[in-house]
Amino acid sequence: MSTNKNFLICGGDLRQVKLADSLLKDGYNVTVSGFDDKSLFSENVVFGKFCKETVNGADVVVLPLPCSKDNKTINTPISNDIININELFSFVNPKAIVTGGKIIEEIKSLAQNYNLTVYDYLNREEMAIFNAIPTVEGAIEIAIKNTPITIHGSKVLVLGFGRIGKLLCDRFSALGAEVTAEARKVSDLAWIKSYGYIGIPLSSLSKTIGVYDV
Repeated sequence: MSTNKNFLICGGDLRQVKLADSLLKDGYNVTVSGFDDKSLFSENVVFGKFCKETVNGADVVVLPLPCSKDNKTINTPISNDIININELFSFVNPKAIVTGGKIIEEIKSLAQNYNLTVYDYLNREEMAIFNAIPTVEGAIEIAIKNTPITIHGSKVLVLGFGRIGKLLCDRFSALGAEVTAEARKVSDLAWIKSYGYIGIPLSSLSKTIGVYDV
């Protein structure tokens, strides 16, 4: 049964494709724009042309992660469509919810010109943590492909001990690497040591950076 709530997914990659299917299964009306291949989506997803009628009929407009790469157009990596952000915002119903990832202040200010409030879903801690996982996996893949030795037994330096840094340390350690993590804060260095990694302050990094394999 439809909830009568209309979602417009505007631009993005396969993550937005999965989102469209998930919303459809939950009973929402889903329209997508900024995609070239209809076969990626379920048959009940509406393939909408980017225009005022398509955008204005949406109760929720979902933008990709990152929202934009040039701060002028929507990020559409699997489409040849060019969607101007200013034009998009001019079409959005002021009562609609607009959400996206990595939305800079310049874009938020532009939205305010049209009485729109945008929500950055990457500001949600659980979203940021889960988003770090593919980043970490990609980094490990690059390390494996570009080193002539095994990760097991290698000396790995992780710069920073934020969300991605913590996960990198954990995954490299699980692969048998000797992990060193750099941090500025004394508290972070204490956490690094408590996890069983080697901690190094930023001020000392120049003395040892040549000893690491990765």
